[in-house]
Amino acid sequence: MEDRAEILYNEATRTIRYTGTLNEFDVMQLIDLLDEVITVEPRDAVTLYLFTYGGTYDATIALYDYIKFEQTPIHTVVLGTAMSGGTLITACGSGERVAFPNARFMIHGLQHSIGRGSHVDNSIELKEDERLNEKFVELLAFETDNSVEKVREDLKRDRYLSADEALEYGLIDRIVGEE
Repeated sequence: MEDRAEILYNEATRTIRYTGTLNEFDVMQLIDLLDEVITVEPRDAVTLYLFTYGGTYDATIALYDYIKFEQTPIHTVVLGTAMSGGTLITACGSGERVAFPNARFMIHGLQHSIGRGSHVDNSIELKEDERLNEKFVELLAFETDNSVEKVREDLKRDRYLSADEALEYGLIDRIVGEE
């Protein structure tokens, strides 16, 4: 059975907690909830607490685009862990991008998913994976103010970052308690 994310909303504080994998089903539920919250008061920011090991490229990009094109500020806060696509979601927060002092991060390139098809089909899949990986590199470079070349190099292998290192890298703007 596939793990489902936990999505909890606190109306009094306009905070949403997302704990789990960034998959298409759960991310669309999160986007629906964000839409509902924003509709009530579009001028007030929403805070999105994240604890995620990442997920699919498509789900990550859907949430990324939603946050980037939504006019209501969506603050991102990392509790525990933000890995893979979770780092891009953290970095794209509008207004405030925050982590708790002991949060950890991991950045890496997309994992290739070559199937059992023909050599030609596998070649097509590999080219598409490379195209998507380059797009991910470009977005992460933009959000962190790092060069595309630096990010491309950094994503060749799993790279773990502490909250301090994530701050230095540009994934977040501040660490809770270090104001």
